[in-house]
Amino acid sequence: MQTLNEVAANGAGQSSNNRLNLLTPANPAKDLISTGEWCEIGHLLELSNRELDVARLLFEGMSREQIALALRKADGSCLSPETVRVYIDRLWRKLNVSNHMQLAIRLLRVQRLIQQG
Repeated sequence: MQTLNEVAANGAGQSSNNRLNLLTPANPAKDLISTGEWCEIGHLLELSNRELDVARLLFEGMSREQIALALRKADGSCLSPETVRVYIDRLWRKLNVSNHMQLAIRLLRVQRLIQQG
């Protein structure tokens, strides 16, 4: 069985730079869903702004601790990882998922529905 690197190295007509970009993006999920699509996803799934922020950052691969540092309260202070866990629990319940992979799949399926109009 070939590895992903071997398959990419054998790609027809692709330059080595293109293959490298496919295999080593800085954040592989960041550009999969546009800002406008995130807004529509939040509306369709009836997510609060904070829940949508947490969903986006989970989708991008951040940990609870990283999300806590990235998001701010109204007073400018960081969220606690425990507060982020509460938002994650809400997402799991609202979206009927139980892990990060299921969340990503659910979000991509909603994105596909948005794109299909």
